[in-house]
Parts: sequence; structure tokens; C-alpha cells
Amino acid sequence: MQERASRYRWFVVAVFFAFMLLHQTDRLMIGPMQDTIEKEFQINDQQWGFINSGALVVGTILYPIWGYLYDRYARAKLLALASFIWGATTWISAIAPTYRAFLVTRATTGIDDSAYPGLYSLVADYFGPALRGKIYGLLQLAQPIGYLIGMIMALLIGAMMIHGIKPSAFLVNEHPQVFWGVITSMYVGNIILLVLNLPLIPIWVRLLKIPYGILFPLILLFCLIGVYTVNNNAYEILIMLIFGVIGYVMRKTGFEPAPLLFAMVIGPIMETALRQSLLHSRGNFAIFFHRPISAVLLGAAILILFSSLIPRVGKQRETLVKEAPED
Repeated sequence: MQERASRYRWFVVAVFFAFMLLHQTDRLMIGPMQDTIEKEFQINDQQWGFINSGALVVGTILYPIWGYLYDRYARAKLLALASFIWGATTWISAIAPTYRAFLVTRATTGIDDSAYPGLYSLVADYFGPALRGKIYGLLQLAQPIGYLIGMIMALLIGAMMIHGIKPSAFLVNEHPQVFWGVITSMYVGNIILLVLNLPLIPIWVRLLKIPYGILFPLILLFCLIGVYTVNNNAYEILIMLIFGVIGYVMRKTGFEPAPLLFAMVIGPIMETALRQSLLHSRGNFAIFFHRPISAVLLGAAILILFSSLIPRVGKQRETLVKEAPED
């Protein structure tokens, strides 16, 4: 019975990982459709901004409400409800006939965006303090990976639209040469990988027998060569070494690497948005505080950042972790 329960909790983690992966991928898919949506509903960039901000506003309002519900009702059922809302609102937004309907359906996606606290609290129900941090780190990896997948799919959709191909369920009938070309390339790629990998399996197995003192310098050498050959820039090798030292220190001091990976993925997007905002305001940083929503979010982010540096908060967290029951 205990073994079955242990398997079930790992199944739950796999489902949560898939949910977060698909959810993060879905959030980037609307980007390449901006021009098409603006032409369809005849809206401007400001109205498009309302579409992107709607889910954020709804999620901000519903975060404490979801937290209240999770403490009083079955978390698994509430998470299932959030997943259903995500799927339903995403589907309805695809058939919305007017701008207002589309705005409402996209804003309602903030309902499931704010449901994440239940996911982590349910994980805490299944795993003790010894494993919670590792499970949280594993789940957080789904977000940057989902963003990467979303970027790739967004680029594919954007390329299709540039060539006059409208991505839809009728892609197979309307543009069979594109669809079957992609499928054929996947089959050819897998066959080539199979031909290359089968003879090389014994070689890879023998590599495991190489002593670590010899294998580590070789890995470092290949990393240096790979980084340098991308842009033929020695400065990027220095960056790699610096981040390697940072990663080593983080591992020794117990910091989770997932947030750093997430920051590396989101960083370029944030920099682009920052430059656009500063160009719009002619270099005035006060633009980020003109709107109440942005001012509140920035204030909350600064508060959370500095609260982690207060010793009293850190001691209370350590006390709660020590008092939590083990599995």
C-alpha cells in the first residue's frame, strides 16, 4: 500500500510538470498572432496591451481567493477545476467573435494562472521537507522549458504566417506539402539518430569507466570549444567560467539553480520590454510607476526581495521547516 502511494505521488508530480509545461508554452503562443488579431478585430496597440494585462489583473485579484479555498476544500479537485478553466477559456478565445469577448476570455485565463499555490501546497502534502525543495526545483524547470518550447512554436507560427499560411486545424488539407514536409523531416531525423546512436552505444558505455579526473577536464575543454565556436568570441568563455563558479557556489550553499535558469530565459524578454518602455518615456523610469498596477507589482517584488534578506524572516522559515513532519 505504501509503495502504491509512493508511485502515485510521483505520478502527480509528472502531471503537474506536464501542466506547467503546457501552460507556459500556451502563454507565448499568442505573441505571433498580434498582427492577425489586431486586423481581425480592428484594434490598436493600446487595446492589445489590455489583452495582455487582463490575465495579470485577474490573477492578482484571485491569488488570495485561491489560497483561501485551498485551505478549506480538496486541493486536487480545485486544481482539476483550474485546469478545466484553462482549457475552456483557451478554446473559447479561439472562437470569440468580437474584441470584447476575446478580451474577457483572455482575461479569464488569469483564473488558472493564480491557481499555482494549490499545486505547491499539494506537493507539500505528498512530500516531506527532505524532498520538497528538490520537487519544487523540478517543477520550476517546467517554466523555462515551456517558454523555450513556446518560443520555438511561436517562431514556426510566425514563419508560416509570413508565407501566407494560416495555422489552423485545416492545415493538413489546405497546405499538405508543409504538414507532410515537417512530418517527413522528423522521421528522417529520427532514422539518422537511430543509425548514429546504435553503433555508438558501446562507446558511450565505455566512457563511464573513464576516471573522473580525466573526464572532467575533457568535459571542460569541450564546453570551452563549444562556447567559443558559436561567435568566435573569447569574452563568452570568460562568462561561461564565471557562471560555472557561480553555479558551484550555489550548489555548495544550497541554492536552487532553477530560478537562475528561469531568469536567463526571461531576461532577454524583460530587457526588450524595458527598452521599449524607456524609449516611449524618453528615458524616464517614472513610467513604471504611473500606472497603479505596475506600481503595486514592482512594490510587491521589491518587498519580497528585501524580506528574504531580513534575518528574522529567514529564522522563521527555518523554524517552520524543522517543525514540519517528515515522511
